[in-house]
Amino acid sequence: MFEEYNIFWGEQPNGRYTLNHLDSHGGANFLQKNLLPRYTSCFADTFKELGINYELSDTGELLVYDPEVVEYEEVSAPLRRLCGYQVGIVLGTHTEKVPSPKMVQAAKEYSQRITDKIHDIGLVKEKKDFENYFAAESKDGICVWWENDADDLLQPGNMDDKYFPFNLTRCEFYFKGLIILKDALKGKQTITLKVPKFHISRVIGKGGANIKRLADELGLRYIKVVACDED
Repeated sequence: MFEEYNIFWGEQPNGRYTLNHLDSHGGANFLQKNLLPRYTSCFADTFKELGINYELSDTGELLVYDPEVVEYEEVSAPLRRLCGYQVGIVLGTHTEKVPSPKMVQAAKEYSQRITDKIHDIGLVKEKKDFENYFAAESKDGICVWWENDADDLLQPGNMDDKYFPFNLTRCEFYFKGLIILKDALKGKQTITLKVPKFHISRVIGKGGANIKRLADELGLRYIKVVACDED
């Protein structure tokens, strides 16, 4: 597994040992290939809910592994004291077990599978949270003003069966605009949208360009825009 030269165990100030590679400049580079996939501790409850196997690292991270492939191998290498990137003299030899290449590869594949599960769970929660937000914040039962990162929630296939997102920015990574409930449009040719007063001019657009485009995309004849506090 560790055929390359200049592999050594580094003793950290906190007493932990990490496997490192001594680079051409005499500095320490953390050896990545013996590491199991890791997640922050905020995923602990989700992992328990899904029955995902993990171990807790010394730093509080969750180390994920495939329960069907659990095997470690001993690695003996020179021991050096570390202080950041700086490498001290050889103190002796240290031996410690690390995940085998087979275990690491299986863990990466397992991690990809659970990442997909976590994504699906998160998307369901995001949808529910947005529905609650819409119910609480929409002043007309038709639309709501929304500003957020253009994340998975707004991707095709996630919300467009129920909502129509109308992004008024030219940035594909950020959404600022209206999200419209499609069911509220059924049987209508004209609608009145209540939006925050501060955003009315943006929604209408120069010469009414934005609101005309929205009407065309929704298949409506006319859209009136008023401030939230207007009748």
